[in-house]
Amino acid sequence: MQERWLVYASFLIIFAFTTVDASISPMVLPLQAHFGVPMEQVLRLISSCTAGIVLGVFWGPMLTRAFKLPLLIVWTVTLMVLGTVGFLLSDSFELAMLCRLVFGGAAGVMASVMWWITFHGVSKANYQAMVNVLMSARPLAAALGVPLATIVASRTNWNTPFALFTLLILACGLLLYAMSRPLHQHVEKWETKGMLRDYRSALSQPMAIPFYTGVVFNKACYFGLYAIAGIWFYRHYGLHLVEVGTRLFFIGLSEVVMTFAAPHILKQLGYVRTFVGSLLLSGVVFLLLIKGYFPLNMTTTLFVIFVGLDRVSSMAITLALPKLFPLTDNRAVFGSLITLAAWFGLTLVSYFEGSNIDRLGLGNVEWILLASFIMGSYMIYHVQRTRVFHLMEV
Repeated sequence: MQERWLVYASFLIIFAFTTVDASISPMVLPLQAHFGVPMEQVLRLISSCTAGIVLGVFWGPMLTRAFKLPLLIVWTVTLMVLGTVGFLLSDSFELAMLCRLVFGGAAGVMASVMWWITFHGVSKANYQAMVNVLMSARPLAAALGVPLATIVASRTNWNTPFALFTLLILACGLLLYAMSRPLHQHVEKWETKGMLRDYRSALSQPMAIPFYTGVVFNKACYFGLYAIAGIWFYRHYGLHLVEVGTRLFFIGLSEVVMTFAAPHILKQLGYVRTFVGSLLLSGVVFLLLIKGYFPLNMTTTLFVIFVGLDRVSSMAITLALPKLFPLTDNRAVFGSLITLAAWFGLTLVSYFEGSNIDRLGLGNVEWILLASFIMGSYMIYHVQRTRVFHLMEV
């Protein structure tokens, strides 16, 4: 029963901190009014948080080896709570960005804690449940948490949903702390060189750098579209807070469905057909979607299809990692690098969008997102075709 509560608490805390992270985009208008900055600059609250997540995910595996898990949970939850409280109480945009950086760093470390619990903290009977938590909590936060936050914000104040989900983080953190205390954990001496050596070794593998660079640019398009969703729906269709949240509900729901459907699609169609088909269709759908030429419902449908196809191609890439990089004993590092590359893409694109939408215009930024998708997808495809296709089922 203790492990089941560990699984439940893990799901809820990922759901809560992802909602806090992802709710900036649809709330650009009230946040613009509160901080008195241009709408585009609000996106820097996303890039600062994501920069923290990248740092937290990078150092997280070493922290889980060097510190007792209950202590690490206490510190990460405390920093997430303090980061959000500071963000909510601040009238200074620069201070708010710093608080979001602190929150993101703690959330990145908590993500590593979740991986440790998955591989070392639960028995075989609950392993699949933890994997399902890691795969489903983030898209469910996009489908349910963010729309709920927009509804609450529209009926109260923009900061109310952030406060409520922060309370959920605190409650789940206390439960995680209690459930993690009996876990057996071997603590090692802090060794920065060992951790960096693992990453250097991984990136020295054949075609590793072009592969992960491709992931950065591919995910920059996917996350970049999410990051500007509030501005994008407002500029193209005049939608406000609750209306954007409603659209994001259906978009996020498709991510949840496709997350669970992707393994079955790969099994039925084969790896190569599924991977290549999802990339090509994604490009076509994004081209039709990004300029907002079609009626709102059709555009929303295209958005739904695009993020669903991304789930399929992402699942294919992840499953092929052992064949892509067979000459290593520590394959977990390659999975961590996928996460790091994706979040680094979001950090870059959200900062770029926040700094350049006003200067370049939304239309030009949309074309840049398309170019980023094409370049990233081609790099991933080239690596896969060279090293993986001949080893996989057509």
